[in-house]
Amino acid sequence: MELITRQLSYPAIARRKGWQGVVRLELHIEPDGRISDLQIDQTSGYAVLDKAALQSLQLANIPEAAQWLNGETVDIVVPVEYRLVDG
Repeated sequence: MELITRQLSYPAIARRKGWQGVVRLELHIEPDGRISDLQIDQTSGYAVLDKAALQSLQLANIPEAAQWLNGETVDIVVPVEYRLVDG
């Protein structure tokens, strides 16, 4: 999860408007750590948050994944939480 969350960013307009939510993304990760398929499993309720989550991971590569995939592919569902924190 940490490898994936490093790729994410919070859209400025969503911050200004106080939009928060959880986007659930389906990822297909290849043996070399490349994300070859990415789609929304469940929306956050805000198109801008959903789009930001998709765009952040669209071209992502997780080379560290090759160490634990052992030549296999994996399909996972990742919850991406956009939450504003005071301070």
